[in-house]
Amino acid sequence: MKCITRVVIVLGILLLSYVGCVAGSIAWYAERTLTASTHLVRDAGINTHNKTNTVPLADAAIVLGAAVWDGQPSPVFEERIKHGIWLYQHQRVNTLIFTGGVGAGDTQTEAQVAKGYAIAHGVPASAILLEGRSKYTRENLQFASEMTVKANLNTVLIVSDPLHMKRAMRMATDFGLQAKPSPTPTTRYQSVKAKAKMLWSETKYYLGYVWFG
Repeated sequence: MKCITRVVIVLGILLLSYVGCVAGSIAWYAERTLTASTHLVRDAGINTHNKTNTVPLADAAIVLGAAVWDGQPSPVFEERIKHGIWLYQHQRVNTLIFTGGVGAGDTQTEAQVAKGYAIAHGVPASAILLEGRSKYTRENLQFASEMTVKANLNTVLIVSDPLHMKRAMRMATDFGLQAKPSPTPTTRYQSVKAKAKMLWSETKYYLGYVWFG
């Protein structure tokens, strides 16, 4: 009995260590990609007259969906949409793909709400594609990847919150997308408590995806 208890304790310690390493890798990836995204925004402000600064980074940006509140994007979703708009307006991409279906109690898809917001901020409807069937991240990327094939969009930027980026990028790669991360520099997850809660959530979802697909 003592032997079994020791084995369970050792396995528990190993599991906790593994989970801790995964959480650390998610946080590290978030910080690394956020730094690059922040530099992109900063450098664009400094070099607005530099022609090389307007070379597209990808054909399109896939903006991952989030909650809609009373017909308007939630604060988290709004920051993702704003970053997508920034990428388009600074000629980093030529097309925006907004993702997300109809949430509980909503009448519009997340993608439709994002499109309305983008058009109101100067993005032409012709530059926007909508993926309105998905319910969660995996479907966001699965259905968006199908759209890129049909629209002949070969490269994409993935737009979401920094701590969401490692899982999103792994999924994007699994779906065959030639993708690069572009986390929003203005993520709403700013406080230590909010970041810790988001990190724990992402760690669980990341491990669930890795282990069970």
